[in-house]
This record gives sequence, C-alpha cells and structure tokens, in this order.
Amino acid sequence: LHDRSTILSKTHLPLKLNDEKLARIYQQFIAPNYTVSSLPSYEPTLASNPFKTFEALPIDAKYQFMLDEAELIIMGFIKGPVCRGQIALNVINDHFWVAFADPKKVATPAVGKMLVQHEDALELPAAEESNALPISNWVKYSVREKRYLKAKVELANNLFKNGEHLTTDLLWKGDGHNQNAALTIFRHFDSATVVKGFIGQQPKTMWVLDYALFERIHYLLVAGFDVYGNIGHQLITRLYMDFLRLEGEHNFLALLPEAQRETIKQSWYRKSPPSLSTFFENNREFSQPSGINYQTDEPQSELYGLIKEALEPVLSPRYDYKKVPAPLSAINTMPAKAVNLLPQLSYVLVKEQDGHKGYTIIHHNAHYNISSLLNEDGQRAYEEDTVTIVPGFIGDYPSAIWYLNNTQQVSAFAEQLPLMQVEADYRALKSKFAIRRTHPQFWQYSDILHQVARQYRGVEFGMFDYNRLENR
Repeated sequence: LHDRSTILSKTHLPLKLNDEKLARIYQQFIAPNYTVSSLPSYEPTLASNPFKTFEALPIDAKYQFMLDEAELIIMGFIKGPVCRGQIALNVINDHFWVAFADPKKVATPAVGKMLVQHEDALELPAAEESNALPISNWVKYSVREKRYLKAKVELANNLFKNGEHLTTDLLWKGDGHNQNAALTIFRHFDSATVVKGFIGQQPKTMWVLDYALFERIHYLLVAGFDVYGNIGHQLITRLYMDFLRLEGEHNFLALLPEAQRETIKQSWYRKSPPSLSTFFENNREFSQPSGINYQTDEPQSELYGLIKEALEPVLSPRYDYKKVPAPLSAINTMPAKAVNLLPQLSYVLVKEQDGHKGYTIIHHNAHYNISSLLNEDGQRAYEEDTVTIVPGFIGDYPSAIWYLNNTQQVSAFAEQLPLMQVEADYRALKSKFAIRRTHPQFWQYSDILHQVARQYRGVEFGMFDYNRLENR
C-alpha cells in the first residue's frame, strides 16, 4: 500500500531496499564465519553500549554497514528530535566536511580487541536513562573519554608509526563508487542538513570518523537518545557530543604536519574556556608525523585539496557551488557585513524560457569557538561570516524565498545583495525581489518552488516547512 500522507522534507529519510541491498547485508553479516554464543541483554547499561551488545559481530562488517549508508545514518540525528533548537546544535560548526577512515586500516582485529578491552570507557549517557545529573556525569564521562583516548592513541602510535598510512590512503574511497564517502554538514542555527559531496568553499574544520566514533555518535544521538528524557539526560547528551566532535577533528589533525597541529587547533578554539584547554593538554600523546609531504605554507588548505583529489571519483556533483552561473556566483564572495544581514537559508527561483532554476543561499555563522553551551552570541565572529550559493535546494526550513523574473532582475539582485550595509537595505531588496509570507500570491509561488524542488530532489523530495520563513 502507498503511504498517502504528505511527505515532509524535514522528516523524509528514504532508503533503497532491493535485492542488491539484501545481498550486501548477507555478505556482511551472514556469510562470515563467527559465533554468537548468547543474545544480548536489554539491560540499559548493556543495551546502550553497542560495543558490548554487538561484540560478537565482525568489526569490519559493522563499520562497512554504516559506511554504505553514511549520509542516511547521519541524517538520522540531523532530522531527528535530538537536533531541535539552538542549544542542541551549537555543538557543531556551521559548515564542515566529513570523511571516513578506511575499514581495512581501522576496522582490524587489533582495533576490535582494543574496543573490547575498553568497552566500559565507551559507555554512553543512555545507560543512565533519565536519572542523569549533568555535572557529576560530565566529570565521569570526561574521565572515561580520556581513558579511552589514551588507549586509542597508544594503538595509533603503533599503527601509524613514522607516519605510515597517515596520508589520504587512510580515507575510505567509497569502494570506487559510493558517494557516501564524502559528506558536508551545514548548521542553520536551529536546524541542520547533511548532503553528499564536499560542498562549498574550504571549511574551518573537518571530521574524519572511524568505526568507534561513528558508532558512538549514532548511539548517543539516535539509538540511545530519549526524547522524553529529563533535562539531565538531554544536557549530558549535548555535553558528551563535545568529546565526539573533538575526536573527529583530532583524527583530521593527525594528517597535518605534527609541528602545526596545535596551532591550527588553537585557531579553531580561540577564546575557549580553561576547562577545554586543560582537556587539550591532557590529550597530546599522539606523536607520529604525517606521511604527507606538504609543499606549501598552508597545510590545512593543501590537505583539503589532496582529500578532494583522492575522493574525486565519488564526489557528488549535485550541489557543486562552482556550477552556479554568473552573475549569481558572485554571491559566494560577498563581504561579511552584507552576509550578516542574510537569514540562514534562502531559496532563489530564477525564471527561464523553459521553466525555472533553483538555488540555495547558505549563511555560515562564524565562531571563535563552539565550546559554550549558553553564550553562543558571545563567541560569534561576525566579521568572519561567509556565504555559499549552490544549485538546487539544501535544507528543510527556508527563511526567505527570492523570485527573479528575468535576466535583468538576476543581474540587479546579484549586484545589490553584496552592497547591503544595514537592515533597511535588506528590506528594500526583499520588496523588489522576495516573496514574503504576506504576498497575495504566496501559495502560487510556493507551488512553483515545490515543483522545481521535486525536479531537483526526486525520491528525496518532501514539502518544506515554512515555520522559519521570515517576514522582514
């Protein structure tokens, strides 16, 4: 039977289930020779820990199962109840890329043995159910995270001795065809989006996820998150995510020159509190050099280029910002003062002879650091805000809809948007080119927007949520 209810973009997570997928699961979990001596318990302290619950399953199979649908698994929390509101989302940067460590290098028996030996240190907040006390539990999980990281670093120092494998060879290449190998995550203040490909300009940071990290993110934010849990459970979940973000960033840093890792990390966490600095000080034991021979004085930028080159065969071209034609492409270089006036997500419809083209303007909020739970505005670096315009539609909650009726309007819009200085300039532009929610033909334009979005998104299409549509 067909589900005839309205499909909403904000909750739509399609997964293709066919004979090929069935064969893949058989290959991963049925064909291998291993023994399950007993079924796992449903006791919270065990069921909340995937390393105990699924200890009998081959580590490479578990990791590859997640990699095959990495975008969908991350979308599970991006579109789930855990990512609702500013405080829930200020644990991540506004724009960053995600890659994954190759299973052949990090889903090995040695890694599996280390995870089993330290599975108690990998216990997640769901074990507390709704009885979590934020402060005392944060201290407890901080100690456990340090204990696990110490063991992980000891193993990494052996696996990557003298920089062996610490090159782009460390990264999963999607088996030559899977576009889930390269993802981009955007935060839109109180919502977020994940898409395939390395989208936009080079970001401030990047994550490299390994099996244990990917699994814990999923269990923390999806499998083990209690939407009805008390404030303690939700708060400790948010605080624990700090550890996981830092770990993903540290994995990326390991590919950079050893002498510059600390400087680069400090640039990501300017004006950070003493507690975070102390945590950094206690986790500097990884001491292997990068295996990459850098040729420039900007190794982070160079590394981004090398990673894109290594994953080029599986990079999704769908939202390639370089495919936006002039003059709209000039929006990518807007000055920060004009960017500050933009909402988080703007959709642009351009009328052409044979129909409409659609674009998304994404405002990236810059921060000195993202270690503050309640004082995000105090960490904002407004003078560093940037913007990206991409073909198609990213996000689920448009804040503005622009409709450009001809090439003259396209040129005028692209020329005037970067010149904005004050709120009045923005409102004047909206009066010329925007479809406000009070527009008398709003729903006719909404129909056009959804028709164009359906063409771009295909089976992933869902209706947009207008709750955040501004009326400036």
